[in-house]
Amino acid sequence: MLLVFAVVIGLGSLIYTHDLVTRLKEEERKKAEQWAEATRRLVTSDDFEFLFSIIEDNTTVPVILIDQEHNIISHRNIPPSISSDINSLMKELGRMEKRNEPISIELSGGIFNYLYYRESTLLRQLRVYPYVQLAVRMGAPSSGS
Repeated sequence: MLLVFAVVIGLGSLIYTHDLVTRLKEEERKKAEQWAEATRRLVTSDDFEFLFSIIEDNTTVPVILIDQEHNIISHRNIPPSISSDINSLMKELGRMEKRNEPISIELSGGIFNYLYYRESTLLRQLRVYPYVQLAVRMGAPSSGS
């Protein structure tokens, strides 16, 4: 009976965490889209303070902004060990390209920039946590032995 209860708790934890991960992933996509929109508006707007505040408020979602020729324009929330080396930064861009579709930023004159992003550290940890928790519970000796 205790084993059944443990399995039910474990499955419930997996389902709940999966739901949290899904919602957090959607929120991170929205943050990346806001960042892209603020970047686009910087070209045509006078409200620089507001737009810069949107860009600066992204403190969790790693992003890389590139131009049409695939040159890196800027990046944010990339660990210094990666961002300080152009080769590492290009590898990170390649990983981002495989995980998510870029957000297109149309500038004036038909020029486009592209914003790539990946999951935050928090989201990646949350995605793995229930499996670690389940493994620990399954590996722990039962109190009835």
